[in-house]
Amino acid sequence: MERFFHQVVVWLMRTFYGFLVFLIVLGGYWYVHPRVFIGGFDFVNPFYQTSMAHFPGWLPVVKYLIGLFIVTSVVILVLVLFFVKRQNEAEKIKKQYNDKIVPLFFSVVYHDDSYSAEGHEAAIKTLRKLINDELSKHLFLTLISQVHAQTTGIVKEKTESLFRAMRCKEWLNWNLHSPVKLRQLFAMKVVAEFHLVEYSKDVSLLLKKKNYILRSEAIETLLRLHINETLLLLTGLKFALDPWNINMIIKIAIESREQDLEYGLLIRQDVADISALGITLARLNHQKELKSVIRPKLDVDNVLVKDEAVLAWIDFAESRSDYVLLIERFEVVSEKVQKKILKTLISCSDQTLAIDFLKRIVETKPVSLKIVALICLLDLDLNVVQTYENSEDALIRQSYLQVISF
Repeated sequence: MERFFHQVVVWLMRTFYGFLVFLIVLGGYWYVHPRVFIGGFDFVNPFYQTSMAHFPGWLPVVKYLIGLFIVTSVVILVLVLFFVKRQNEAEKIKKQYNDKIVPLFFSVVYHDDSYSAEGHEAAIKTLRKLINDELSKHLFLTLISQVHAQTTGIVKEKTESLFRAMRCKEWLNWNLHSPVKLRQLFAMKVVAEFHLVEYSKDVSLLLKKKNYILRSEAIETLLRLHINETLLLLTGLKFALDPWNINMIIKIAIESREQDLEYGLLIRQDVADISALGITLARLNHQKELKSVIRPKLDVDNVLVKDEAVLAWIDFAESRSDYVLLIERFEVVSEKVQKKILKTLISCSDQTLAIDFLKRIVETKPVSLKIVALICLLDLDLNVVQTYENSEDALIRQSYLQVISF
C-alpha cells in the first residue's frame, strides 16, 4: 500500500509541474488572439476579452498569469502544510524510536537471559507494535544490521533470532521491490548482512537494471550469498565490468576463502573482463595447476587479459622455459608489467639468460627500465653493473649513477 502511495505522489508531482507549464504556454496564446485556428477551422476564442482589445497585447497575459500564480500559490501552500505535517510525524517517530525501541532492542539482545519465556515474547510483541510504519521499520533494520555486523558469538545469534521473530523479511521484500533506488540498495545490504539466500532470485533481477550503482550492489550481494554461482553468473552478463567491480569481486573472493571456485571456466571466457578476473583470482589463490589454461591468454590481443596472464606467469614461473616465455612477451605488455618481468628474472635458474636480457634492456630501453634492470643486475653480478660506469651513452651513465647512489 505504501509503495502504491509513493508512486501516486510521484506521479501527481510530475503531473502538477507539467500541467503548470502547459497552462502558462496555453494562456500565452489564448488570451492574446481573438480567433483560434485548429486543423484548418476558425473558432472564436471564448477566453479573449473584447474589453481588453484596446489595451496593449501583453496586458491580458499578465492578468492571466496573476490568476494562475494565485492558484499555484494556494496549491503550494497546501503542499507545504502537508510536508510539514509529514515532517512532524517523522520527528515523533524518531523520538519514539530513540526513547522506546532502541532501549527495548538492546535489553532483548544484551540482557535476554533476564527475560522469562513469556517476558521475551511480550518484548517481541511490544517491538512489533511500536514498529508499525515505514520510517521506524527502516531505522530498526539499520540498527539490527549494524549490531549484527559488529558483534560475534551469542549476541550475533540473538540479533538473527530477533530478525526472524520480528518478521523483517516482509519489510525487506517491500524495499527490494520498491521503485525508490535507495530503498533497493538498503534492502540488498541487509540481505547480504543476514545471508538471506532465498532473495537471490530477486537480487539477480537487479543485475538487469541500467543503474550502475544498483548493478554493482547486486553483484556484491550475490557474491556474499554464494560466490561460486555468482562468478558463473557473471559469464552471462551483457555489460562490462569496470575496475571498481573487478576489485570488489577480488576482495570478496579472497575474504570468502572459497577453495572450489571455477577459475578455469572464468579464464576461458571470451569476454575480456571476465577472463582477466579469472586469471587474477587464480594468481592470488596460487592455482599453479591452471598454467595450461592461462597459457593461451598470453597471446591474446586484449591488453588487460595479456597483462594479467603475464603477471600470473611471473608468479607461477619455475623452469627455464617459463622465464624464456616471459622474455618473449616483454615487448607486448605494459611498462608496469615489464618492470615485474625484470624483477622476477633474479629468480631464474639460468643466470646467463637473465644477465644477457637485463644487459639488453640497459643498452636499448628508456631510463625507467634501465634503472630497474641495473638494480636487478646488482643482485646477479656486480661486475656487470660496473662496466656501465664509463659508458659512452649518457643515459646509461645517468642511470648507473642513480642506482649506485641508492
